[in-house]
Amino acid sequence: MIKNNKGIALAMVILILLVGMIFISTLVINLTQDSRATIKQKRSMTAFHLAEAGADRAIYKLKSLEQYWNMASSGTPITGYNADIIHTDIEGGSYMMKVFPGTSTETTTEVVVIASGMDDMNKEVRTILVILQKDKGIPASISAPGVTLGGNADVHWGPMYSRGDLALSGSVSGNLYPRKWASGSITPRDTNASSEPNEGVGNPGFVQLPGTTWEPGWWEWKSYDPNVPEYDIDLDYYVQIASAQGKYFTYSSNTNFSDPNDSAAGGGNLNIVRYIKFTTTGKRLTIAGSSFYSGTFIVDFPGGNGTLKLTGTGAGNYNNYPVPDNAWEQYCAIDTSASGQWPGDPGGGPPSDGASTYNFSGVKFHGFVYLVGSYDATGNTLIHGTIIVTKNVSDSGGNTSVFYDPVVGAMVNSESDIQKIKWEEILPVWPLTP
Repeated sequence: MIKNNKGIALAMVILILLVGMIFISTLVINLTQDSRATIKQKRSMTAFHLAEAGADRAIYKLKSLEQYWNMASSGTPITGYNADIIHTDIEGGSYMMKVFPGTSTETTTEVVVIASGMDDMNKEVRTILVILQKDKGIPASISAPGVTLGGNADVHWGPMYSRGDLALSGSVSGNLYPRKWASGSITPRDTNASSEPNEGVGNPGFVQLPGTTWEPGWWEWKSYDPNVPEYDIDLDYYVQIASAQGKYFTYSSNTNFSDPNDSAAGGGNLNIVRYIKFTTTGKRLTIAGSSFYSGTFIVDFPGGNGTLKLTGTGAGNYNNYPVPDNAWEQYCAIDTSASGQWPGDPGGGPPSDGASTYNFSGVKFHGFVYLVGSYDATGNTLIHGTIIVTKNVSDSGGNTSVFYDPVVGAMVNSESDIQKIKWEEILPVWPLTP
C-alpha cells in the first residue's frame, strides 16, 4: 500500500514538472515572439518617423522660397526632392522625397509630396502622402489700399480690390464692370454707408457655374468687407533676378525712366524683371512717351514714400491675344447673348465663355507692375497684366486702361500661406522613382 502511494506521488511530481516545463517553454516562446514583434514594431516606427521627417523637410523647402513652390507646381524638378537622392542624415535609416504638381484650379495650385522611410536593420518601409495647396498668384487687375479712378478710365477682365475706399467719378462711375471689392466704401455705388446691404447690381437671370468665385451671389460691387486680400510680394526673389539680368536700377532723385523698349511680338517677354530702387524718399519716377516694357516692373520707394507717374500712349502692339477663359465673370451685370458688350466678348451668354482673342495697341506695360509707393496715371496709359500698389492708385482724369492677364497673375511670387489639405499613409514604396 505504501509502495503504491509512493508511486502515485512520484507520478504526480513528474506530471507537475512536465506541466511546468511546458508552461515555461510556452512563456519563453511568447516572450521571444513579443520581443521580436516589439523590435519589428520599433523598426516600423523608425521607418514611419523617417518618412515623416522627409515629408516635413519637403514642406519646409517649398515654404522657404516662392520659386521652389513655382518649380514644384509647374513640374520642374528640385534637386534632392525628385526621388534622386537617398538621405541618410538621420540615425536609424534613410528616406527619400518626391514633389510634383497636383490638381490646380482657377485660383489655387497644388503640390503633392510623397516621402518614404526605411530602417537600417530590418529594411521596414513606410510611405506618407501629403497634398499642399496655395492661392494662385494675383486674381485682380488692380489691388491697393485705396483706389480712385476718374474720367474715361477703364478696367477689364479682372476685379478691382481696395483695402480701403474705392472712388469712381466721370464716365467710369457708370461702368457696371469689372467686379469691385472694397473694405471701405464704393462711390457712387454704396449709398447707405456701412449699413446692409453692402453689395448690388447682380444679374438675376445669370446662372452661376459650379466652382466659380464669390459665391453665393454675383455682385458687381461689394463694400465694407474685411476679407479683401492683401498680397505680400517676395521682393528679394525679384532683386536677384533683376540683378542677374542687368535690370536693377538705383536712383536718388526725380527720374524720367529710360531703358530700351522690349519687343512686343506675342505680347513681349514675361520673364524680364526690372527693379527700380530709390534711395531717398519723396521722389517721382516718370515713364512718358512711346515706351513698352514686358515682364515684371517693380518700383521701390523707401517707406512707400514716392510716386510712379505714367503719361502718354505706349508703344506695344500685338494681335490675337487670348481673352481669359473667365473674363465673363466681370460682366455678369450686363452680359447677354449679344457679342461685343466688352472687349473680346464672343457672345452666346450668359455666360459668354467661348474662346476669343483681342488685338492690343498702345500698351505701355504687359506684365506685373508692383509699386512700393503711390501710383498716378494720365493720358492714354494702357496696362495689360496686374497692378499691386502699397499706397493708393489714382487716375487724374485721363484715359487709363487696365486689362487683367491671368498668365501674368499666376507668375507673381506672392508669399501667401501654403495649406496642408491632405495627409495619409499609403502602401510602402522603396525606392521612389523620379
